[in-house]
Amino acid sequence: MILDTPSNIKGLINAPSIYTPAVYKVSLKQQDFENGYINRYFVGRINYEDFFETNFADYNLTVKNFYKKIIIKWKITGPEYSQYTGNMLETVGVVNYNVAQIQNAKSTFNNIDSVLTDPKQYWRGY
Repeated sequence: MILDTPSNIKGLINAPSIYTPAVYKVSLKQQDFENGYINRYFVGRINYEDFFETNFADYNLTVKNFYKKIIIKWKITGPEYSQYTGNMLETVGVVNYNVAQIQNAKSTFNNIDSVLTDPKQYWRGY
């Protein structure tokens, strides 16, 4: 038989309120394409390998004690691949830039490349 918590100690233990962020699908506006970049927000529980994309508000409401968090600056306009004049880099391409962002994000979420499989995602061309 399990007894209820004695009434004289009920309410003495304050468990932290843990916010659970929602999964988010990016929706772009014309302003995003004019900027050329968007921020993508990823969170995952500390003791697990799971993670997902969320929005700015939910990202900010998650507690670092319970969630790993990362912001990825994602390039959405420009040439597909980096452009060079001789050996000089003229313009960083969308694919080159986003692949580098994915590699950097692997230090936080080791298998993020299984989710971000298309470095041209949201790319609209030059």
